[in-house]
Amino acid sequence: VQEVRQLCKANGKDVLIDDRGLSAGASLGDADLIGIPLRVVVSAKSIAAGGIEVKRREEAEAQILSLEAFESSL
Repeated sequence: VQEVRQLCKANGKDVLIDDRGLSAGASLGDADLIGIPLRVVVSAKSIAAGGIEVKRREEAEAQILSLEAFESSL
């Protein structure tokens, strides 16, 4: 999580980490409600799939990106 945060900050992006302890669905729903433009989920499932889950607000589906691919997309 901190590595992703550092990549975002180094590329001039503001970062909001949801550490409220809510369910994933509640956290993701709140992110949509407040208009977060880029959602990044670091989970055991995404790491097992090879990276982190990234979803831009205007896209219908999330994708799994390596940290390198994520950094180059910022």
